[in-house]
Order: sequence, then C-alpha cells, then structure tokens
Amino acid sequence: MPYRRGASATEADPELLAAMCARYLAGARAYGKTGVSQDEHWLREVEETVGVSDEAKSAMRKEICLFAAALAIEGKQLAYDGNARLEEALRAHLRRHGTP
Repeated sequence: MPYRRGASATEADPELLAAMCARYLAGARAYGKTGVSQDEHWLREVEETVGVSDEAKSAMRKEICLFAAALAIEGKQLAYDGNARLEEALRAHLRRHGTP
C-alpha cells in the first residue's frame, strides 16, 4: 500500500517500514565503520523527527547497531517494531515526509 504524506503512521505498510528499518541499519553500520554514510541526509531526516540533535546522532546510531548485534547473537534480526525509538522515528519520518 502506498503511503500518503500526513496519513496515520498506523496505516503504513509493514513492508515499507521494514525496508526503512533495513536502510537505517545499513546507514548506521556504514557510519559506525567509516564515520560517514552515503545515506547521511536521510539518516538525519529520520533522527531529527524524534529530536535527535547532530551531536547525538552517533549515540542513536550506536544504540541501534548494538541492539541489532545483540539480536543477531540470538539468531534474530532487527524488525522495524523491535526497537521503540527506531519505530517512532521511522513512523514520524513517514508522517512528515511521506516517503522513505
């Protein structure tokens, strides 16, 4: 289901949110390894929707990566609804921008 800007975040397609989660995690991992991400602008858009400052972006990215790593140890993958802070940010980004 396509997502309309400003639509209720509960209307968002779970597949869309899962893709956004994977995109965020890939960008956060790249940033953690090299200090840069090709998706920096999008990562910041997502983070800013929940009030993460530029100074705090590293902490959020590290938090999400560590959470995903802990899940991987248990043989699980990070799902968009597996971390409340990330889910809130993804849904807020959709409400504000209407696209992933």
